[in-house]
Amino acid sequence: MKSLSLSNVETVIVFRALSPLLVSVADALFLGREWPSARSWMALSVIAVGAYGYASTDEQFQSQGVLAYFWPTLYLFVISFEMAYGKKIISGVDLKTRSGP
Repeated sequence: MKSLSLSNVETVIVFRALSPLLVSVADALFLGREWPSARSWMALSVIAVGAYGYASTDEQFQSQGVLAYFWPTLYLFVISFEMAYGKKIISGVDLKTRSGP
């Protein structure tokens, strides 16, 4: 994982925490699911504000600028795509068990 080798652990965790925001938008746009409710948008906004707060105080971001977050941003988009695409694949499979419907 390139982002973990070039960034600190806290940065990777913060970017990973942003993935529900992107996944919920991708679900609504590409999978035809409902948009998040107002309460969910508030919770996602709190996560985004927290990530902004972290970025504004991160020493690596202050010294290297936006380039410091290239790999974590790429990781965020890849993991979000993987989650949304996984949902698309699983929704197309008819899952049945031996003991029930």
